[in-house]
Amino acid sequence: MWWMALAGAIAGQASYLKGIDDNRKEISRQRNMAERAYGYDTAYKQGAFNLQKREALETAGIARNRLAGAFGADVKGFNLGLEGQALQNQDARIALADSAGMALAAQGAGGTRGSDGLRKQLDYAETSFSRQADLQGRGNSLAIQNMARQYTNEFADIGREIDSWGPGGYRYQANELGKAYAKNMHGLQMEGYDQAYKDAGFNVLDFLTAGLGGAGTGAGYGAQIDKWWEQREKI
Repeated sequence: MWWMALAGAIAGQASYLKGIDDNRKEISRQRNMAERAYGYDTAYKQGAFNLQKREALETAGIARNRLAGAFGADVKGFNLGLEGQALQNQDARIALADSAGMALAAQGAGGTRGSDGLRKQLDYAETSFSRQADLQGRGNSLAIQNMARQYTNEFADIGREIDSWGPGGYRYQANELGKAYAKNMHGLQMEGYDQAYKDAGFNVLDFLTAGLGGAGTGAGYGAQIDKWWEQREKI
């Protein structure tokens, strides 16, 4: 039955064409799902980055405001300390002058002339007071420098934290690098789907092979039918 071979060839080629259509539909479905998944993942990661950025900037802003308040309080306290020291130094200077005046007056009342020993004592007291005042001033200068350096470093640390989330900052650059990597990998995945879709297309050799295979199968069925009829006619 030649027509069975023909029918088999047609069926084989039809099955081949349907297989192409089914494969391409499946590839397109998977590709579409991958596109959607990439979009969801990108949106999620960017949203998470924005949330972390907002929280970090709010925290840094609060820390900066608190640090500014602490700095202002410390400067105010330091200035009050300087005022107290100035008053103490003034009182000490007045007391020193009074002591020197009283000593000189007592010496004069005793009818004695100026004593080198007393003058040396008074000079030593004045020199000692001046040295102490100088040391105190140098200590104050060092203290204010250390305080300024400490606050400057802390303000700089907060500034670096804030800058890290903006363009050029290391957190911003890390996020951009991650997005670029994800985009490139997604592009490769899409290329794979596109190539698979192309490979699943029509191929003349495969089409002919499917026809021949179907024809062979149809011919086999036809032969079995012929054999069955021959056996039936013998009964």
